[in-house]
Amino acid sequence: MALSARAAVVVAAIACVTCSVWADLPRVWPPPDGKDVPPDAPLRVTLTDPAMAISLGTGKIEVHDASTDAVVAAVDVGQGTRMQAIGGLPNYVVRNVILEGPRATIPLPPHALAYGKTYYVTCPGTAFPAAGLDAGGIAGNMMWRFTTNIVRQDCWHWPSIVGTENRRVLWA
Repeated sequence: MALSARAAVVVAAIACVTCSVWADLPRVWPPPDGKDVPPDAPLRVTLTDPAMAISLGTGKIEVHDASTDAVVAAVDVGQGTRMQAIGGLPNYVVRNVILEGPRATIPLPPHALAYGKTYYVTCPGTAFPAAGLDAGGIAGNMMWRFTTNIVRQDCWHWPSIVGTENRRVLWA
């Protein structure tokens, strides 16, 4: 049974939303339904055409806790920079969005995301005009959703001396 052109578009749109495959829309990171995402990782929006340069518009990109719908981080793309403490020292100027050709990297404030939690991201269609998003943008709690690592994964750590016993060093 052949589908009409209109019905095929509707079926393709439903399949696109349910499997999180966005054919002509920008690619995002963390990927939709991503697992084991480091909680300090930035968000990324990448245009599908590498020859295009992404540009900034207006609006706020918000990260929501999926269990409570509370906003845990918000980045205003229209505001170029924000003040942030780094390493306990206040008043560092940090860019809200870093543009690199077809990619926009959105660093989140420190400790905005926690380990072992699920989040979803909303982004207005006006945030990145060249991205091809409609006026609704990335909306809802299922379109761009990801889960952070359950436990902290350190790259390495130095062993600690916990004591000595009969002239032997005890390591932890």
